[in-house]
Amino acid sequence: MNHLYLKYFIAIATIAVLYAGYRYLPSRRIFMFFSLLIAGSAAFSFWQLFAMQHDNAALRQQRQMQILVEQPVFITWYEGYKKEVQKADYIWSCYNDDFAAFNDRQISLEQYKYRLEKLYQKSKSYNLSLAQQLPPNELSDADYKLCYAMLEKLRSYAAKQENVINLSWKAVNAPAFRQKTHDLQYIKLDDIRLRNAPVNLNIASEVITIRDNLTIF
Repeated sequence: MNHLYLKYFIAIATIAVLYAGYRYLPSRRIFMFFSLLIAGSAAFSFWQLFAMQHDNAALRQQRQMQILVEQPVFITWYEGYKKEVQKADYIWSCYNDDFAAFNDRQISLEQYKYRLEKLYQKSKSYNLSLAQQLPPNELSDADYKLCYAMLEKLRSYAAKQENVINLSWKAVNAPAFRQKTHDLQYIKLDDIRLRNAPVNLNIASEVITIRDNLTIF
């Protein structure tokens, strides 16, 4: 209930009770005692309401100050996070481009092996770097957990990429692979890609929740 409406309710209820006491109590002395009791109760209720409003205002101000501190921290961190996503996307794009180039016979098997090995090392190095990252400590516990969840999703996504690249590299280096026709080589590699490819990185829910948390009303 709105505090203003509650004040009106207490005031009207106090007047109504005092009026009823004035009309129906048998003596003035009892009425005076009754009036003091009601007035004291009303005053105490108003004091409690005032204290609640003061506490709520203090909490709102404290939260607003926390939001003002968190906003630039999150914006800076999120810009860095998007760059990490771009790195993961670049690795995956290279993998798909090299796979297409091999399928179209634009590069030889030996060239494809070399590119896969280099890409695997790049992916492995990227994942090691990603594993060391943490959200800023300046964030609230709730926002810190959301940012950490975003990092975990990216780590999982990048780890699946690395796994596909590694499996492809192992496949092309298997002695039996060279004996296959080009079409069968393609089928083998495409099967690895389709079975193990990471799903889309979806962090929309975390970003929306953080945005709402850091909005000052």
